[in-house]
Amino acid sequence: MCRGAQARIARATPGDMVRITAGGAAGRRGAVDAGADMDAYTAMAAVKEAEDARACATPASGTKECTDAAGWDTVGVSGA
Repeated sequence: MCRGAQARIARATPGDMVRITAGGAAGRRGAVDAGADMDAYTAMAAVKEAEDARACATPASGTKECTDAAGWDTVGVSGA
């Protein structure tokens, strides 16, 4: 089984950043560039368990917000 986590910001503005981390593995990040579709996605990050994943969004204004397995309304974890 392959397990991965990905983070996304919808209706973002240029300069917004999103990052996904999982346990001690290297994280992935995405950013909204000018002229983009205003969604920012990260590449998939490998996870052993959904509880290992944590996503953080940092809008251009600089106020960082994070979520983990308890807040999957903004971040999804999939296994295939």
